[in-house]
Amino acid sequence: MRRAEPIALFGLVVALGCGDNLPIGELPLHPVPGCEAINPAACDVRMLQCQTRLLSLAACLRGDQPGALPMITVMSEAAYAAYMNDLVATWTPSPNRARWERAFNLVGLVQSGAFSPSTYVAESVKFFWGLYRPDTKDILIIDHGKDFNDQSASTVLIHEFIHALQDRAVDLGAFVDAHSASDDAWMAAGAMIEGEARFHETRYWASANGLDPADIDWTRRFQESLMFSEGWVIKEPSPYSAARRTFPYQWGARYMHFTWQVGGVEAIGRRFASPPSDTRTLMASVNGALEPGAAPATVVAATAPPEWSLLADTTVGAWGMFLLLAKHAENLDRARELALGWRADGFFVFGDAGTSTTLVWRTEFADEETAKAVAEIASTGLGAASVRRLGVGVVIAKTDAAFQTLDWAFVP
Repeated sequence: MRRAEPIALFGLVVALGCGDNLPIGELPLHPVPGCEAINPAACDVRMLQCQTRLLSLAACLRGDQPGALPMITVMSEAAYAAYMNDLVATWTPSPNRARWERAFNLVGLVQSGAFSPSTYVAESVKFFWGLYRPDTKDILIIDHGKDFNDQSASTVLIHEFIHALQDRAVDLGAFVDAHSASDDAWMAAGAMIEGEARFHETRYWASANGLDPADIDWTRRFQESLMFSEGWVIKEPSPYSAARRTFPYQWGARYMHFTWQVGGVEAIGRRFASPPSDTRTLMASVNGALEPGAAPATVVAATAPPEWSLLADTTVGAWGMFLLLAKHAENLDRARELALGWRADGFFVFGDAGTSTTLVWRTEFADEETAKAVAEIASTGLGAASVRRLGVGVVIAKTDAAFQTLDWAFVP
């Protein structure tokens, strides 16, 4: 199981800590390198002339042909909220959503209500500035009132045009389906999609806001944005669900920037043919884009007593482990170092005949030293009775059932 309901939307969330709110006025514009023939000036995205020019610029950034102009709709927050409410009403509710959420809640990765449709709608309305819809091949731009202007809207439209061009090249729906066997794989695949869009969007944003691209340390720019987002997400009440608004964008943008540095737009295209299958690859790509490795090994679920049934399972990956360790380690550097020792995991959610939930999270690490350190930190935050090291593996087991022993969860 990857998530309770399907989400087939690709959009731009509000940038976190990127210093993007520059004063608007007469700007000495510098062309986007490689696209010097196209004026990068921001414009009214409601106008056909503006839309056509920005599509040409997005295509140039991607080394592509513009093709037909997608339909573009600018809507208010209220109209977008109504659209999202109508959308989630069409989803088939997962019978296990409450227990799925409860499992993440047991280890402090989400608060109650984090996976509810109402929360998803509220967060989308608050954070999303634009969407590309692959089913209808159109773009929505959300007018957030006082923060909505030509500069912000033009940047959003560039981002969404990149998604439209991606969809024409690889079929985004099929790409996600093919690379979403788990939460971890979905996040890595999302980093290819949103990472490329954020990378090109940022290149455009600099020129449109009067900055000289030649004066920008792009590696530092993407790294600092990533580090700010890392600090932000661990402070969120529900860091695991909040991560969907930051990991694919920031870690993906860094990865695509490194990919582009080595081989340009052709190298980015090759990443879509052979993307990373786990978040560890994205996290470990600090000085360059690591080549995707083999898919992580499958971790077998514990054998539960008859009263417990396995309801759902996934792989949360190095990123999920980092979020857990970040809550309890002495600092983020240590949490990141240990999370990069991740090699495989299984996140198993069990339910009884009533409403009780048991989580068994089995993780394998590169060596016993890493596993020992992870177990010690996890024990500090979750209680020694809930954590046990088994060689290079660490098992975390938690339940909300009263008077239940979980010895079975720790059997190798």
